[in-house]
Amino acid sequence: LLIAERMDVIAHLGVLGRILMSSATVADALNEICRYPTLRRAGSIWKLTASGDQTFLSYSLTPLVQESANSAVITPLVMGIQMVMGIQWRLLRHVSRNQCTPEAVYLAFRKPAETRHYQRFFHCQLVFGADFNGFAFRTADLRMPVPSADRDLNRILHSYVNLTDSGGPDNLPD
Repeated sequence: LLIAERMDVIAHLGVLGRILMSSATVADALNEICRYPTLRRAGSIWKLTASGDQTFLSYSLTPLVQESANSAVITPLVMGIQMVMGIQWRLLRHVSRNQCTPEAVYLAFRKPAETRHYQRFFHCQLVFGADFNGFAFRTADLRMPVPSADRDLNRILHSYVNLTDSGGPDNLPD
């Protein structure tokens, strides 16, 4: 979590960060995270799922990778999950200018002996030992406009991304 806390998340994401910041709503920005592979490194999948008045942004691991995450010991894999979840948290807070807060954070590893730093970082209900890593939002909150929304810039950035052979913003220059 410390790495995520100190990282400039928008700069880290390059063109994708700019697409997120120019999205019309928080839901649109979250859909962009799922659409492009930048945050989906080997062994992981991002998914946005609506269920009634709640929407979940989940970061799941492939079954082979998931096996290692069930350890009670803080392994490098668990530290990686913590970092990715921390980056997502900071990204969401940045895009919404701290206006959109999940109702809960789900972490697919056992509850550690000390959880104060998790509570200090996430400021919401924590669910350890979950079936997935992710966030639960009130669906209505995701309709919140992104303060820096810019439809023209968003359209231009999407056109730019679609012109590349990479199929996404991973290999684009800043």
